[in-house]
Amino acid sequence: RLEQLGVQTMGIVACFVVAFVVPWLVFRAVDRLRRLRASAEDEQVGMNVSEHRAVTELIDLLAVMDRQTKTQDLSLRAPVEPFTEVGQIAQIYNRLLQTLERTVARTQAIVLHAMDGMVTFTTDTLSVQSLNPAAEGILGSRAAEITGRSFLDFVGSNGAAPVLPEAGGVRQVT
Repeated sequence: RLEQLGVQTMGIVACFVVAFVVPWLVFRAVDRLRRLRASAEDEQVGMNVSEHRAVTELIDLLAVMDRQTKTQDLSLRAPVEPFTEVGQIAQIYNRLLQTLERTVARTQAIVLHAMDGMVTFTTDTLSVQSLNPAAEGILGSRAAEITGRSFLDFVGSNGAAPVLPEAGGVRQVT
């Protein structure tokens, strides 16, 4: 009986080698010649899109949203496929963008025509990002000359009022 158990064990090992080890070696060799697994990017967008160039409304909507995020272009609109759930989402998203565009335009008009100086800057480095025409007048410099410089250059870092150039001399801002 022990001899029969040894023969059966050898048969199990032989089946394992033929069923798993040989195919594994074959797939490894083929994978070296031609990649068998999809790339991480292909997996992310989905195999239907990457392999067959299939297009779906959801992927189109997400592509527009991604492009808007990268370019900050609020004029881009999502394609609307009527009578579908994604089409309804795209339609509402486009209406939201339209409202946002109007709000941004109204805010920009207020900022540009305000009599008060308005300066935006980063919170970490206090680097000036933008300023309106009134702020240009107060600081005595064009936006292009100030943008990117530290806001402390204009307001004083030690708490003292900054000294700004003026046409007839020097003035302090309080």
